[in-house]
Amino acid sequence: MFFIGIFGINNRSKKVKEVSFKCTGCLNKRGELIENSNVFEFFFIPVFKFSKKYILKCTKCGSIYRLNDSSIKKIIETEKVAYEDIEEVIYENRICECGEKIVDGYEYCPKCGKKL
Repeated sequence: MFFIGIFGINNRSKKVKEVSFKCTGCLNKRGELIENSNVFEFFFIPVFKFSKKYILKCTKCGSIYRLNDSSIKKIIETEKVAYEDIEEVIYENRICECGEKIVDGYEYCPKCGKKL
């Protein structure tokens, strides 16, 4: 948040909807489509949004993906995200099917022994 006197710029996040997506970290099939934007405010009242970006957050493991701006309309209409709609993996949290959090470099789950 940045304010000078009576106006300023603030960050806003808004959950748009739940979408179908197979997470690369935990193989969960649901995610949240979130809109992040900067907002110009006058007396703490939002005047206009700018620098809008969309991210996808896995509902199980919390992995975060940045989405292509050109794919957003299709994603909102179909409620499905394909791997080609992802621009960048911001954070990936790997979890085995048994629920154990996996550290990078492991080929097998330390809890259940399943090959990852």
